[in-house]
Order: sequence, then C-alpha cells, then structure tokens
Amino acid sequence: MDQDYEPGKSKLMALDMATGKTLWETNRLWPNSWTSPTVVHLGGKMQILTSGSPWVIGYDPSSGQDYGASNAWAAM
Repeated sequence: MDQDYEPGKSKLMALDMATGKTLWETNRLWPNSWTSPTVVHLGGKMQILTSGSPWVIGYDPSSGQDYGASNAWAAM
C-alpha cells in the first residue's frame, strides 16, 4: 500500500494479510501516487511498481528496497 501525497510523508508499506502487521515500510522520495502499486516481473526480478508524477518507481517486494525510477514522460 502506498500512502500520502505530502513531501516527506509518502511511504510504501507491506502488510501481513493474516495479521495486518507491517512487514516493512519504505519512505518514498516522490510525494504523490494516484495509482495502486502493481507487482510485475521486470528486469529478471519481481518488482512492485508505483507512480509519482512523472516517475515510475520499482521496489523489491521482499524488503521495500528502492530499485530506482524512470521518467514515464521521457519517451513521449
């Protein structure tokens, strides 16, 4: 789940589905995200993709490690 849109408050969290406890939490550099995180197989590994205008950001599903961002508008 990603949360908040204020600079310095945005974060991505993984929750245990059985207990609701937080498994990990990662602060995001990008303040806004108006889409649901999506899990994909990309670059030879599973990633959680989120958005943060104009970026698409990849994260490690097991730890929340930020894999980096790509400007979604650069190719247009």
